[in-house]
Amino acid sequence: MHKKINELMEKKIPFSLCTVVWTEGSTPSRVGMKMIVKDEDDIEGTIGGGSIEKNVIKKAVEYLKEGKKGKERFTLSDIDMKCGGDVEVFIESFVSLPRIVIAGAGHIGRELLNILRSNEQFIVKAFDNRKENAKQLSTEFDVDYLEDFNGLENCLKKDDYLVVLTHGHEFDYKVVKAGCDFKYLKYLGCIGSRHKVKDMLNRLIKEGIDKNLVDNVNTPIGLKIGGDSPFEIAISILAEIISIKNSEETGCSMKI
Repeated sequence: MHKKINELMEKKIPFSLCTVVWTEGSTPSRVGMKMIVKDEDDIEGTIGGGSIEKNVIKKAVEYLKEGKKGKERFTLSDIDMKCGGDVEVFIESFVSLPRIVIAGAGHIGRELLNILRSNEQFIVKAFDNRKENAKQLSTEFDVDYLEDFNGLENCLKKDDYLVVLTHGHEFDYKVVKAGCDFKYLKYLGCIGSRHKVKDMLNRLIKEGIDKNLVDNVNTPIGLKIGGDSPFEIAISILAEIISIKNSEETGCSMKI
């Protein structure tokens, strides 16, 4: 389902996402069921079938036309279903979503992918330069193998949020440089110690990268929330991205 949502968003195909968020009594729907609705005759997934699904599809089409989101509650006995229970569905219409690109799917990258697994606010794409690791993760997430991160700049899109979490200093440098060369990112963050990132930023300037672009690299990455486990670092990274997305100075960045 997540790959399908990413595909629709990247192609800028409008759709509504319908998610069962509450049930009571006897119903064919279960919390967490999802259905994508592009129009009345073009759906993917299910929220239980029958009249409940037909009614939700109708609402989803209305939501899509109006570009809105909200909850709809249905008493099944009112829509000719003998189950007699109640179902609440969250419907959200989408035209485009911001995209987070993760370069490096190690411990922190995997935690970030897990945190974003069921999110409906970002498209998430990851690249890793370890073939077996990328292959393993691709069964759960949208992860591609990219040898030595060659050509990453060709995989980026305007206003992407690029998160650099590779397993080596040289790879970090290579990806950050690719992001600077691309120029049109909404966010570029790189993990690393203060000493390491100072050396990297100075190297970028010495190699001719515009100082304004270098100054906009968020490194060390993340907001200061305390804790240094992969999970906590992933949370701090996402917090920084959300802060920038919402144009809010809500936390203290670790950026030097």
